[in-house]
Amino acid sequence: MTALADIESGLADWVPDIRRLARDPWWIIGSTALCLLGVATEVADIDLLTSVRDADALTRVWPGRHVAVGPRPGDSHFRSRYSRYMFDPLVLEVMGDLEVHRADGWQPVRIERTRHCRIGGYDLPIPTMSEQMRLLELFDRPKDHARLRMLQDLASAQSMKIHP
Repeated sequence: MTALADIESGLADWVPDIRRLARDPWWIIGSTALCLLGVATEVADIDLLTSVRDADALTRVWPGRHVAVGPRPGDSHFRSRYSRYMFDPLVLEVMGDLEVHRADGWQPVRIERTRHCRIGGYDLPIPTMSEQMRLLELFDRPKDHARLRMLQDLASAQSMKIHP
């Protein structure tokens, strides 16, 4: 299957629940958001950014799907109300009130600009392209640097198509 097909195949199993239960804004971030923006990248899981309140609500409705609940093992760069759920073929990682550790301490991850991508009959909120670039710079890991370059290349190619 392609990355988009993998993303689409499990949506009906979790999107209705998040739409029904969410009291706060939520977004898909990470490689899935990049793929939905048009970046040719592998997608190993779906990263869902929520509030702690909504992360807790999802934990209560998906007990049989838990792969992991609690702090993300071995990750001192991020902290959140973290849990993983199996929604074949991809794992859904929920991060409630995600924070990233920077030189000046813990910084909340905020999404300032959102767009919606339609896939599988659902409009999914993701960060805009420029917002995704800001997040990748904030996360500042080697894989984020590589993803940022891919996203910048896509933005450049799209700009050239608009302004030949």
